[in-house]
Amino acid sequence: AAARTVGVDLCSRDAVRDMGAVDAPYLARLMLLHRRRREALKAALDAPGEFYANCAPGKCSQCQKEIVHAGWLQLKYAWVAAMETCPAEVASGRILQRPEVHEVLGATCQHCERKLYNPEVTMVKLKAILDRLPTSVDVRAHPRCYSSELADNLYTA
Repeated sequence: AAARTVGVDLCSRDAVRDMGAVDAPYLARLMLLHRRRREALKAALDAPGEFYANCAPGKCSQCQKEIVHAGWLQLKYAWVAAMETCPAEVASGRILQRPEVHEVLGATCQHCERKLYNPEVTMVKLKAILDRLPTSVDVRAHPRCYSSELADNLYTA
């Protein structure tokens, strides 16, 4: 069940109503799962060794002039925000179709117009990040599990 909640905005009106029936320790673990996912996404998008756009200051590999990775910064901000506002897009992978992704894939150097990023490699890396996001919680480890049936339903290995 925890994996099914990764696409749910836990603060939405419907989710708050539905989560009212969940014991606090389990709800806390679901909220922590969502936080771990957001933090893992942010860390992966910020990794300087993973994405050329995270190197600051950036330099074009062709003209060697300093470049600004504004589109990449917008993508990172939009994706981290999406974890809060529309987690279903992240969980389903539909976030890969958002306009900011296409803008990044088509970005060019402000000086020589050379493409800044390899679209195929960038998409593979972005998809891999989404695939690596955590999807489970281990509620059995918590000593205050009040409902073994709920624990069995929330636990995913």
